[in-house]
Amino acid sequence: MGPMPAPPTLYGAIAVDIDTLATGYVKDVASREEAERGALENCRKAGGSASGCEVAVWGHNTCLALSTSLGGSSGNAWGYAWSDDGWVSRRDAVNACREQGGSNCKVAVSLCTG
Repeated sequence: MGPMPAPPTLYGAIAVDIDTLATGYVKDVASREEAERGALENCRKAGGSASGCEVAVWGHNTCLALSTSLGGSSGNAWGYAWSDDGWVSRRDAVNACREQGGSNCKVAVSLCTG
């Protein structure tokens, strides 16, 4: 038996539109560019605008999370995080959303790549 081959580097990305909180994501693709492009496309398909959708977070062989908050005293808010642990990334994304003024932050997208 030879050495184990290295795991492939697989990318993911999450996009969000701050006005509508539409989200889009892609996981397990070959490049950051492909992940970001696909996330933006899927954000637009979900009701985001071409100018409104932006990549919130990207990564490879990690767990990504996006939390969003609709309305509230300071309007819409979102936060993101990444971690080797999906639970940690979800918790940290909610905390990041709250730090941006979100009053009812919930996990909108959570995924692991690689």
